[in-house]
Amino acid sequence: MTMMPNAAAVRFHDQHPPAASLSLRDELLQGLRASPKTSSPKFFYDLRGSELFDRICVQPEYYPTRTEEAILRDAADDIAHVVGKDATLIELGSGASRKVRLLLEAVRPTSYLGIDISRDFLLDSTRRLAADYPWLDVHAACADFSQCMTMPAGMKCEHPVAFFRARASATSRRTRRTLFCVACTPCCRQGAGCSLVST
Repeated sequence: MTMMPNAAAVRFHDQHPPAASLSLRDELLQGLRASPKTSSPKFFYDLRGSELFDRICVQPEYYPTRTEEAILRDAADDIAHVVGKDATLIELGSGASRKVRLLLEAVRPTSYLGIDISRDFLLDSTRRLAADYPWLDVHAACADFSQCMTMPAGMKCEHPVAFFRARASATSRRTRRTLFCVACTPCCRQGAGCSLVST
């Protein structure tokens, strides 16, 4: 894993997700051979794909973003009460990191970790976040969170809270197990628990 500093105060951790490795090729072929055929959304999210999805999210016809933001806005104070103080907020599939801002305002975590497979888009998004929240310790990890991964070295992770922006019906049992693994990998060894916030 490579860690890169930058001017916007983001601690960037590149876990080098294999964009075109044999394992991803095999995964794609396996999905296309299945019945019905499937393809993981992660294959769409290079820089251009991320920019296109970001534009889709603000279209009037695309209601999920507005609905999720409304739910978070209404529940933010309750979530903050349950989460408590000194949290590390981990956003899985962070994308443009827009909706998480509602939680940052309410929860006021000590640190934030955005995890996304789209390296350049992740860097741009977390740099904006660091500029807008100078009190926040911002980390970014370029990684495939559908695979088991380790938390970046040097992160305070005493009270991890994972924020996953997906409906439960669209999340497979395997992915749910992986999410727990991602959020708790180094923390469980320290005896820390994990909270999961999902919209």
